[in-house]
Amino acid sequence: MRWKKELLKFFSTYDKTLDIFAFLRLLVAIQICSHSEEYVPHIPVVASGDCSLEVWCFRRVTPAGVESEYLMMRALASALEVILIVETFQERYTQDIYTDPGVPRPAVTLLYNGNHYDIIYPCATSSGSSSHQTS
Repeated sequence: MRWKKELLKFFSTYDKTLDIFAFLRLLVAIQICSHSEEYVPHIPVVASGDCSLEVWCFRRVTPAGVESEYLMMRALASALEVILIVETFQERYTQDIYTDPGVPRPAVTLLYNGNHYDIIYPCATSSGSSSHQTS
């Protein structure tokens, strides 16, 4: 139990959090640029040739304080090879991100509020899919 408190304390400091988010944003930019054929069609300003992918990542992915979009979350999940389960309070359906059928992967549940994603921690173990999916 003590190690859990130590980890929580370590990762709760502002400096450590900033470093972690900077690393994750860099990881997303690398994933998007390394797999451009998958991501460019979903970035209109890049697909049209008005902006390079590298410049778009520099402006939209790597800066702190810029809200993450679905595409960035998909790139993060793919780079980390985790399943992102997306829940929302809104009426509309939200799509889970990077679900690779048949391959056991760790899952992280996110709450999307229309502007950004927050990590939520389930009270009980989930079946691996979000509550809005059907069999």
